Amino acid sequence: MTTESLQDQWHDFTQETSMHGLKYVKIKKIALVRRIVWAILILVMLGYLCWAGYLLLDVYFKKTVKTKVKVRNASNLTFPTVTICNRNYWKQSAAEGPNATAEIKDTMRNILKDLYYPSSQSPPPDGKYNWSSPFLASWDKAGQNATGALEVMAHTLKETFIFCLVNGVTTPCDKIFKQVKTDAGLCYQFNQDGSFVSHTAGLSGGIQIFLDALTHEYYVGPFSYSEGFSVVVHEADVEPLVAELSYGIKTGTHTNMIVQRKETRRQPPPADDNQADCFDSENLPNPLHYYSTYSYSACYYECQISYVLNQCGCVDFLHPPYKGAGTCGVKGMLYCVTPAKREFASNPVYLEKCACKSTCNETQYSAKISGYTFPSENFRKDFEDMLNVSVDYMRRNYAAVDISYGQMSYELLEESFAYSFADIVASLGGTFGVSLGASILTMFEFVEFVTLSVARLIVQLADKSSKSTPIKPFKNSISADSNDHSLQETWRQENQSDNKWQDSTMKGWAIG
Repeated sequence: MTTESLQDQWHDFTQETSMHGLKYVKIKKIALVRRIVWAILILVMLGYLCWAGYLLLDVYFKKTVKTKVKVRNASNLTFPTVTICNRNYWKQSAAEGPNATAEIKDTMRNILKDLYYPSSQSPPPDGKYNWSSPFLASWDKAGQNATGALEVMAHTLKETFIFCLVNGVTTPCDKIFKQVKTDAGLCYQFNQDGSFVSHTAGLSGGIQIFLDALTHEYYVGPFSYSEGFSVVVHEADVEPLVAELSYGIKTGTHTNMIVQRKETRRQPPPADDNQADCFDSENLPNPLHYYSTYSYSACYYECQISYVLNQCGCVDFLHPPYKGAGTCGVKGMLYCVTPAKREFASNPVYLEKCACKSTCNETQYSAKISGYTFPSENFRKDFEDMLNVSVDYMRRNYAAVDISYGQMSYELLEESFAYSFADIVASLGGTFGVSLGASILTMFEFVEFVTLSVARLIVQLADKSSKSTPIKPFKNSISADSNDHSLQETWRQENQSDNKWQDSTMKGWAIG
């Protein structure tokens, strides 16, 4: 293939390609300056195309995400699980018992103060309590079955709930509330299985409950320095962090909680250039040992349990059974469990080792709270007759709570990839058009031109090589008589016809 023929083929390509401006570079009738300007413009646009294409592909392969926030209306909404806890762990009358002496009562109070009060940041000295005394020895042993003792000493459901209304209809409280153990002691849950659904906003689609705190029964505990109730609204399969994240309900008030539902749908790793930080609970196995459903709070609890178990060889009586470990007694709680839990809470390194993350798909609930004095003066006599208690007792112990949706809608926060494959193709095509007036098919024009040029060059080189190779006479298959010349002539003609076929074939490719 000669240089002139390659130039002719390049000239034909520049005049016929769909890319704008390239033909002006090759036309000899145009002034050289104009041809140079067009060449510079094409090179600049080609550089811009490469830069923009790199940015687009970088975003695509990094799986960059975009976030949309929508508000969607719904004809019905799953009601949140409601966990309600008295601020008091156990009743004083049940904890001390009828036969406790003044000395025993003082000892119990002092131990519980050292155990729970924030001012007690370090264990008491070893000689402060005589653990070999019959009472402390038996109390410490009983503490190893503190779960059963807590159930006996805690506020019962019948004592805590005065009456309940569901969808505006009076309903037995023991039919809708179930006892559950949390980090704030024994509590009670409504809609534990997540089956209750609201069909309307307001109390017609919510619950109304009246509670009795029994403040005269308050005893030494981690939260009994304040009176009232803790309330958490959460998804049914999520462990509530009552001690950490709860709404406070004062006694002597009527509290209105307007609930808002929020759903989050995030892209799991490696989305967003491996910056996605959520656990894909729908596709990955649950790494937790005790909790059947993964959630951040369940991971937090299990991480704390594991740390306490490693430090003490036993677990807090509020924790679930873990890997066959026993419950620590009162002495173990005082000298090991409580300091270990404080160390775990104060040093974030321990929690970081567990790598607890929120799930990629989760539902959260928040509430707006307003309150009123309860009961009002106008209805004090009616409540006294109905409940058979004084107004002073009600204002010291009672609390009314309304929980409902404010509107039949929810907020949806949804992540999606910033670019799909179709988006990338469209963006690259648009960039081609803006920069060079070309399309993606123009690339195939270049590919075709290069392929045909290389193929023609290879064939021509092969043809040139065959022509320059001397023809050797046949030694064995061709005899030396007069037939030798005729056979050799026949071989030359066949060889020349093959070369002519190669030339005609390449000309056909070039024209095509």
